[in-house]
Amino acid sequence: MDVNRRELLRSIAAGAVGTQAVGTAGATGKTGELAFGEYIVSFADEAGYSKALALAASVLDEIDFGDRIGGAMLGRFPEQALRALAKHPAVKYVEENGRMEAIGGSMPWGIERVGARTAHALGETGGSVHVAVVDTGIDSDHPDLQANLGSGKSYIRCLPCGVDNACTETWDDDVGHGTHVAGTIAAVANDRGVVGVAPSVTLHAVKVLNCEGWGFYWDIGRGIKYAARQGWDVVNLSIGGADSSFIRDAVEFAASKGVVLVGAAGNDGPCSDCVTYPAAYPEVIGVSATDSEDGLADFSATGSGVDFAAPGVRVHSTVAGGGYGYYNGTSMACPHVTGAMAVLLAAGHSPASAELALQQTAEDVGLDWLEQGFGLVNVDGALGIEGSLGTPPTAATNQPTRITETAARLAATVTDLGSADSVTVSFEWGVAGTELARTTPRVSVSATETVELSITGLVSGETYEYRAVAEGDGERSTGETRSFTTVVVTPEPPAVTTDLPSDVTATSATLHGTLDAVGTDDAVEVFFLYGPNGNLGQSSERQSLDAATAFAIPVTGLLPDTRYDVVAVASWSDGVVYAWDVHSFGTTR
Repeated sequence: MDVNRRELLRSIAAGAVGTQAVGTAGATGKTGELAFGEYIVSFADEAGYSKALALAASVLDEIDFGDRIGGAMLGRFPEQALRALAKHPAVKYVEENGRMEAIGGSMPWGIERVGARTAHALGETGGSVHVAVVDTGIDSDHPDLQANLGSGKSYIRCLPCGVDNACTETWDDDVGHGTHVAGTIAAVANDRGVVGVAPSVTLHAVKVLNCEGWGFYWDIGRGIKYAARQGWDVVNLSIGGADSSFIRDAVEFAASKGVVLVGAAGNDGPCSDCVTYPAAYPEVIGVSATDSEDGLADFSATGSGVDFAAPGVRVHSTVAGGGYGYYNGTSMACPHVTGAMAVLLAAGHSPASAELALQQTAEDVGLDWLEQGFGLVNVDGALGIEGSLGTPPTAATNQPTRITETAARLAATVTDLGSADSVTVSFEWGVAGTELARTTPRVSVSATETVELSITGLVSGETYEYRAVAEGDGERSTGETRSFTTVVVTPEPPAVTTDLPSDVTATSATLHGTLDAVGTDDAVEVFFLYGPNGNLGQSSERQSLDAATAFAIPVTGLLPDTRYDVVAVASWSDGVVYAWDVHSFGTTR
């Protein structure tokens, strides 16, 4: 295995851009649960294979990576046999069959941030390139992906676990992770949903993770080899786990076939030198995650295995079931680089020259080398077309004002008109955690100034998110996403007082009370509970009042020469309120 690939490439790029090279990865990852009794035995030659075959209690599968790497067997072995195989000179390694996991109509901010919008405008969209997504599968019916879907392969059964997506194909997505990754790579430009970095590539789903988002080494390794044997150009690996000799062999095999492999750095951050595998292997381009302010995402792993940074916070993309969603993770950063490599390959670059072009033009966003590698990937810069279109305007999203239980005023400051004489400013907004699907009217400005727009119809106590959108001269940019919570209205009950009755006879009386406060409701109903000798079991007629005032209600059918108790009551939306004072009166003979 060429363990110096990453170090060598960094040295080459360093000569061009003046960046210090860093050594190879030495990161560790989390160990997953193991398939009971299943082990992988790798052999260098026929003698090793024969020994493994003789000692196996049962053989489940075999794979051949060629003469240089060797082959492997998945099987069940007695403990004594495993010890013997580990010592055999023709056996390369013996390891448990562990597992790896998925690392957790507008153009998404990440696609714009990596410069793909300019590339799209000039026709650089990745046509003729084939990209394999080794993951949970891809939604075969998604309207943003159908046009780009090629063939697929499944190494694990499609069985939806809470995802509303039919398993039309064996490689369909029963989680949503692989579909989100695929959308960032290649969602088509169809005036709906989202657009990917390389919207003209052909996508291939290689399903190796189950409906809980994890898969065994054996299936993942077979999936990587399968993609390489098909001659597909780029493999996206938004998966991660501990170091596996078998996965390393599969990665080395794919690299030997000229396949570009891109992997997610992992979500174990904040941490140092913690890049997960397979991203930490030198043959794999490792990607860390940044936020919309170009800061390192707080969950992103870092270390010498990081080659590039890309957007990974609130990434908007396709999800299983035909919809769209916002995900966070280095899994979401990884496909930005996969798409960038696809665009460069389609433009005529070789895998090596494409990676070098990205290295030499990556944007230094002020992070440490172990956090950003060469920097934030820059598609248009790598293509040599950066700045060939108009300069986009910019607008900063300001804090909201005049927040009530049902309304708020949003604000943004136009900080740069770009190449336009005038720009329009609007806001995209929605309930926090959902798509910012609602938009305000556009306001036209011709100078750097602050724009305020109100939104109404909000729900009390709900949290909303919003961002400014600036458009002009065919260019568009979005500001930082902010949030606010509407005012929570605390219900206030009405207040009543019982007053002395009047017009008392042997069988009737007029009961009196005062509504001291209406409370939160627009109107309340008032009445009396009364009865002889402390038994308040009778109820008077009711009156509806919308303001504080005295009220009187006559009652009849009383018993002569009897003592009655009475209390005023107000009924409101949250129940009833009783007066503190209970009055007594006696009827006449």
